[in-house]
Amino acid sequence: LHLHEAASALDRALPAQEGWWTSAFNGQEGRCRLFLRLLEMFRPVAVVETGTFRGTTTAFIASHFAGRVLTCEIDPRWYLTAQANLAPYPNVEVRQTDSRAFLRALLAESPADTLIYYLDAHWQGDLPLGEEIELILSHGQPAAIMIDDFAVPSDADYRYDDYGPGKTLSVELLAGIAPRGAVLFFPTLPASEETGARRGCAVIGVGNAATVLAGLAELQPHDWPAAAEEVPKPTQDPALDQA
Repeated sequence: LHLHEAASALDRALPAQEGWWTSAFNGQEGRCRLFLRLLEMFRPVAVVETGTFRGTTTAFIASHFAGRVLTCEIDPRWYLTAQANLAPYPNVEVRQTDSRAFLRALLAESPADTLIYYLDAHWQGDLPLGEEIELILSHGQPAAIMIDDFAVPSDADYRYDDYGPGKTLSVELLAGIAPRGAVLFFPTLPASEETGARRGCAVIGVGNAATVLAGLAELQPHDWPAAAEEVPKPTQDPALDQA
């Protein structure tokens, strides 16, 4: 614990690094606009984030949303860093826990209103995304779910995470959501017009939230049969290796 505290203190004491990994939503202006549009359309009772890291995206959300912002980070060093960085935001609650345990505990509170989820806890060997989505869908409440680092089938210039067989953030990972009444969407903004890291994202509409998402010009619904024919190859991101 003392070593993690020391590492966190150094993180906060050193001059701020320049790079997309220290900016909200990977430094992507288009993604920021899209998330703000979701807040505007849904006016959720709370925003739920998995994978806090330094808390930069969390701070952006909290500065544009007055309701509860709940976020979790499993790594002790980054939990302590995020907790300190987010202290100025009284509407933010940071928990140090696995994202699946976090969602189970949160959903046990049975919030009846629409929630917005931002899922970004995937990293290297552990890929909790499938279980996270299953927990949210099983809850049976309307929801808008944004997933970071996701392959966009119609635009191979968007970067995404690929951790090996069965661990690629692509449509194959979400094949089971359609029979559950959830609808998958992707951004209409081309990667060539995005800023920052140009990481792809996916948005899932659950319940009547899907109808709202279908009316947004910023999103296009996923065509499952057509998308099965072609999936873009991963684009190497040198900055990610350095981070």
